[in-house]
Amino acid sequence: MVTILDLDADCLGAITAFLNADFEEIIFMEVPEGLRDPSKPNLARKLLKALYGLDQSPRQWYAKIHAFLVDDSGFVCYPSET
Repeated sequence: MVTILDLDADCLGAITAFLNADFEEIIFMEVPEGLRDPSKPNLARKLLKALYGLDQSPRQWYAKIHAFLVDDSGFVCYPSET
């Protein structure tokens, strides 16, 4: 369809989609084994963006895409999807 209608197509994978979602709450992550500083073994990192694999990531991505499509662009959700 893109070729027939001479449209531009963008692709967004699930892994990179989660990287575009912002957190509404504060989330800390333990520093991975290879990146730990031996002088600060109990250090944690504050996440600014969602990561693939976190339980909160799909919820944050849904909230962001829902706000864009429904709230800002005027699309409507089916009642079964709300």
